Amino acid sequence: MKISKINKKSQSGQALFMVTIMIAVLMGVSLSVSSMVVGSIKTSSGWADSVKAFHCADTGVEEALYQIRKQGLCDNITGGSVYNSPTYIYNVTITADCQETGSTVTSTGTFSSAARKIVITY
Repeated sequence: MKISKINKKSQSGQALFMVTIMIAVLMGVSLSVSSMVVGSIKTSSGWADSVKAFHCADTGVEEALYQIRKQGLCDNITGGSVYNSPTYIYNVTITADCQETGSTVTSTGTFSSAARKIVITY
């Protein structure tokens, strides 16, 4: 009988220790997963800004080509904004003469912290 009492005393607190270890492991796993999710959200937000900046640059190219072909303007194309919004901005640079072949239109679109550039030669 004395032996069984010793075993009970040596095992008291073991369940509490195991529960504590399991909680620590689960917290570590959940923190890792939440860190990955936050990183993924930041990345997807950056991609969205990049796509918007690309479309701003594309708008600049289209506007420059319209001004050159329909109105014959070449020097007065500097840039603008999409939807008259200060966040959707494009800047256009034209090199060479507009009537020559080999002229280059460079358009840089910016949105938030993203910037994208499109260069075309016609």
